[in-house]
Amino acid sequence: MAAPLGNRLQSMLQAAVQSVHWTYSLFWQLCPQQVILVWGDGYYNGAIKTRKTVQPMEVSAEEASLQRSQQLRELYESLSAGETNPPTRRPCAALSPEDLTESEWFYLMCVSFSFPPGVGLPGKAYARRQHVWLTGANEVDSKTFSRAILAKSARIQTVVCIPLLDGVVEFGTTDKVQEDLNFIHHVKTFFTDHHHPLPPKPALSEHSTSNPISSSDHNPAVMYTVADPPNPTQNDEMDEEEEEEDEEEEEEEEEEEAESASEEETGGRIPGQVTTPEMEDVTGAEPS
Repeated sequence: MAAPLGNRLQSMLQAAVQSVHWTYSLFWQLCPQQVILVWGDGYYNGAIKTRKTVQPMEVSAEEASLQRSQQLRELYESLSAGETNPPTRRPCAALSPEDLTESEWFYLMCVSFSFPPGVGLPGKAYARRQHVWLTGANEVDSKTFSRAILAKSARIQTVVCIPLLDGVVEFGTTDKVQEDLNFIHHVKTFFTDHHHPLPPKPALSEHSTSNPISSSDHNPAVMYTVADPPNPTQNDEMDEEEEEEDEEEEEEEEEEEAESASEEETGGRIPGQVTTPEMEDVTGAEPS
């Protein structure tokens, strides 16, 4: 039996971030109703302050990291619900805010963010269909990186957003890493090889695209297209056909003029000669 979609996506995020040894990976998914990118899923791969578990036996590092990501999501949901609902009894293995490292707090707070296409690092990557690489995320201002204050506290130095899977995959690390196209290629290849089709998205209205958006880094920064652009080769062929038709029409007109001229010559008149009434009288008179 196939794993649920959410489990498959998280497994891809887990394997991808562990393959590059970064701190976390996120998937920003397009919400078609509001046309904004929202948290789809994520995987935390960084330092852990306090580990809580109800399992009596030792677990592997991968299982522990997966459990930690789930606990962080549950903590966020608990904190969000606590703002409007009275607190409920939580499992003994549930995390509390004091159990988190600064990088875990950064990961946790990402759940609350959303980005319209073209806004923020994920929004720009999605709209331009190009990756966005930010080195020194903890040193820039909030206009450049809306989570800059959180990144400074968590010492997140590098953030990369890559448009993939009808959304944007984000990676972050506490290391300072310069842009590396091999890294981008590795991530794209990884998700292409492990990709499972996501459910089809509802139409975004009349601005739907006629062709699937490619994840190529060289695509134009246009998000929606009403129709495909005209093919230059087709335009050239159409122009040649029109020129040939015009030439054929001119040749037919010249042939008709030549035929008319021939008929006039047969009738005893020279083409272009002006006949006056006096000449007609002389020519037409009968001998007496």
